[in-house]
Amino acid sequence: MPNLSLTAGPTGNPIPVSSGSSSTRLHVVVKWTGRTQDLAGTTIFLRGSKEARRQLLWSRWHPTDAYGGCLLESVFCPGRQGSIEEMFATRDGRKRSWGGFRSGSTVFSDLADSFVILPGSFASAWQPLDPTSPVSERLGLTAAVQGGTGESFYLATLELPERGDRQAFASGLGLDFGCFIATNRNELTLFKHTAGNRVVDFELPEPIDSILNIVRVADARGREYLPRFDNSNGSVDRSYTLEERGDRLLLWFDFSSQLETPPESLTVTYAVTEGTEANGIESGKIATLYESHPGISACRNVTDVSGAVPAKTNEQIMTEVSTRLRGRDRALTYADITSWTKTFDPRITSVECENGVQRTRHGVRKCIVVGVYVARTDFYADDEMNMLKERIGSFLKERSPINTQYQVEIIAR
Repeated sequence: MPNLSLTAGPTGNPIPVSSGSSSTRLHVVVKWTGRTQDLAGTTIFLRGSKEARRQLLWSRWHPTDAYGGCLLESVFCPGRQGSIEEMFATRDGRKRSWGGFRSGSTVFSDLADSFVILPGSFASAWQPLDPTSPVSERLGLTAAVQGGTGESFYLATLELPERGDRQAFASGLGLDFGCFIATNRNELTLFKHTAGNRVVDFELPEPIDSILNIVRVADARGREYLPRFDNSNGSVDRSYTLEERGDRLLLWFDFSSQLETPPESLTVTYAVTEGTEANGIESGKIATLYESHPGISACRNVTDVSGAVPAKTNEQIMTEVSTRLRGRDRALTYADITSWTKTFDPRITSVECENGVQRTRHGVRKCIVVGVYVARTDFYADDEMNMLKERIGSFLKERSPINTQYQVEIIAR
């Protein structure tokens, strides 16, 4: 599935970065016509080299007052905002399903260090520059601020991490406001009358390789149906069976055990993708979305279309399921834990495991101490290492028996 980044609606217009008075700071000036409160929760797409983007993620972002002074109470570090999958999760916090066992962190791994979400505390405290301030004069904005165009200029001070290097920004830096990730995932709807039949087959017309997942199945009465292996609706009668027949996917509905008559019709909503065939579109070429969305008046893709992942067939999914059920995808021994931890981040040089004791609010408990060795020069800030520690702990918990406890220690050398 290709990943696109689109700019939505009226956005902030970044002005080229200039160096501050300190070698560890950057000043970014943003031209904005609305209220800064409207920028709360805005997603910013970072342009620049990979090294520059990583430094920005672990920098301290300060809003400034009218005279360019840093407002310390509203500072934030983008790297602490969570993974890209958490940024673009659904409203109820659930992770998005992309077919098979793929997650958002896997599909959008190339964009993991490109997004920043502007907190409400930052946006509400941000003040427009005063045209008479020394900062406006030093940045050459005095004439622009006094132009009477209704536009305001806002200054953000970015304090680079302790091991940052301002030379990484020599090739330039750009910020696109109001960006999000879009994929070539389209939802289609298929309707069919049952004609009173108690056994109904429902064939999807698209090839099975292009089908991502079944989004929703409902009858004429509005009752939803789930696949037979998922009994969360509490009713076997309202379920269907999936079958792969040739290059098509079939849904089977069996109403023979019910006393009431079958529903008049069934509606299936499913998602399809063009996969790798949608690659190769240059930036700025996409001007419309397949579906309209409230609040988006115009859009364009700010990056080339790339990174497509084809849909997985049922055979591939069944192979993955059986492999994981046999324990091959679980951390059961020290060797498993060591191997899995090494795969989490390429900056990990070695891993050691030993038994330990962990203190909690309710006493002490046994745990596995995982020592992760890294090179300090590979990290721009201690915050980045702390975040790595938290993510490794969650990563190992997902791949271990439910009662396994971990204490991850990052050892920088």
